Amino acid sequence: MIPVFPAFRRLELSDRKTVHEILLEYQPEISEYTFSNIFIWREHYRVEWAMHQDWLLFHSQLHDGTEYCAQPIGPASRRDLVRTLLEWLREEKKIARPAIERVDARLLAELGETPDWVIEPVRD
Repeated sequence: MIPVFPAFRRLELSDRKTVHEILLEYQPEISEYTFSNIFIWREHYRVEWAMHQDWLLFHSQLHDGTEYCAQPIGPASRRDLVRTLLEWLREEKKIARPAIERVDARLLAELGETPDWVIEPVRD
């Protein structure tokens, strides 16, 4: 069963076909976005996933309590969805500084400049 946002669930091997097909179709620019990589690191990052319409979403919570969402994977424009994810992190997860991490150039171009959020490069 495919989880629907905001009902994320842990990533399992049985999710491979669905997740792989979406990643393959989107062709993310960031090498971390493969099912194998996400699956291997699922315990460390406590990876959960869900779908929201045509977009694949990932939520992670590190062992130190840090939570974030990865960039939504799917068609443009994702600007409103990014806003929705940030609001969900703030309101539902009580994250003071909600973040979308591991963002590729396509999403940056879609987001453009706005005072609604701060875009910061993180090289680590």
